[in-house]
Amino acid sequence: MSTFIWLALLFIVMFWLVSIAEMLYKHLFKKKDQKEE
Repeated sequence: MSTFIWLALLFIVMFWLVSIAEMLYKHLFKKKDQKEE
């Protein structure tokens, strides 16, 4: 059971990190676009 809970937590954390990374990536791209223009 404990392994199942750990896997669930890992899945949630990974999904959370991916969403944050996507937001940061978009922010960086916006800054780069502004600098180029």
